[in-house]
Amino acid sequence: MFGLLDVTASDAGIDQTASEATVDGPVTCLDHWLDGSVRFGAPVAIAEVNTANYERDPFLDADELTLYFSADRTGSFGGLDTWIATRAAITDVFGSPVHDVEASSSGSESKLSITDDGLVMVIATDRPGGAGGTDIWQATRTSTTHAWGPFDESHLSAVDDAASQYDPTFSLDGLHLYLAPYNGISPQQIAMASRASRTSDFSAPTAVAGLAGASNDADPALSVDERLIVFASTRSGGSGGTDIWYASRAGPGQAFDAPTVALDINATADDGDPWLSRDGCRLYFSSKRTGSWDLYTATVR
Repeated sequence: MFGLLDVTASDAGIDQTASEATVDGPVTCLDHWLDGSVRFGAPVAIAEVNTANYERDPFLDADELTLYFSADRTGSFGGLDTWIATRAAITDVFGSPVHDVEASSSGSESKLSITDDGLVMVIATDRPGGAGGTDIWQATRTSTTHAWGPFDESHLSAVDDAASQYDPTFSLDGLHLYLAPYNGISPQQIAMASRASRTSDFSAPTAVAGLAGASNDADPALSVDERLIVFASTRSGGSGGTDIWYASRAGPGQAFDAPTVALDINATADDGDPWLSRDGCRLYFSSKRTGSWDLYTATVR
């Protein structure tokens, strides 16, 4: 998360049909991301969740039926809190958001991420007791039907420091933690910390190879195999604010190729906070295109 650029796209599209095939099978949404040909239909506001206030940092569970987001709406404890909206099917609208009391505090909470099994959560928060600024805190539970345990900075002592750590994003197994540290001086960059097991401490974060530059980068979202990263950036090539960009690589641990601005979804206002569905076909994100931060979704076409 940072003060959140844009490009005008043509209406040309990709016709993704069953006739598009390779030796390995039909071309998928992720294939289009990886070869740089991804295009989107018009973004759609998640109107049932949006208000005139602030909604950002969407995170969804694997089936996309539960939406977590950061908001300052009435009922929050203080600053930004976590709110949840659910739906019965991916084709349904979300129900009225409810306050996520477990993940919220008297401080401000922004982006969160949960492991694939639903047992470990990390969240960016400036709640009292941290190392300084906004830190990454973690909570665990023994079953998805149980309440979350208390949030603390367990296993994160090499990650959190007196500066701020934003936008935590777990790999599915919780062994890689992508984030966007910011010290208020240097450009904000995307970094990654790793650990050998969930009972081990994370390493100190190191910059993700292939992305760092003179611009501010934040809000990392990864494909399941970590070959694709979607993120927000102020780099040149957009319209002067913050845009959603993406980059691919041969595999985890490798350097990413040169990033590409995402067509069709960026507006002349700030856009950011991307979250990518497991199949790569839907992108959830936030945008200030109507004057306040709201949540949107766009579908690969």
